[in-house]
Amino acid sequence: MVAVAAVSAIRLASTSTNHLAAVSPRLITSNIETLRKAAIRGVGVAQLPEHLCAEAIADGRLVRVLPDLTTLAGMMYAVFSRETVKAPALRAFLDHMVAEFRALLPSGR
Repeated sequence: MVAVAAVSAIRLASTSTNHLAAVSPRLITSNIETLRKAAIRGVGVAQLPEHLCAEAIADGRLVRVLPDLTTLAGMMYAVFSRETVKAPALRAFLDHMVAEFRALLPSGR
């Protein structure tokens, strides 16, 4: 899905305070790869996960605009049906995701 929007806000954090910035996006999409490609092509500034844009930053296709700010930590929820709650494959997947996301945290916690 791609759409044009009015005004929204992004939340950022520095070492000492949190910031709320009003933005007027040129593009809103539910597809993170579309957002990454749009930023590389110069459509505008994008808030992207580091692991998805590290290569483009390293080779100069993207530039970190606010290097002293980061996004605020948030929660992620896994949603599944009652029928799958005891499935070993689900448990393995959840354990894997916890380990992978922990590895992305600066402190490794």
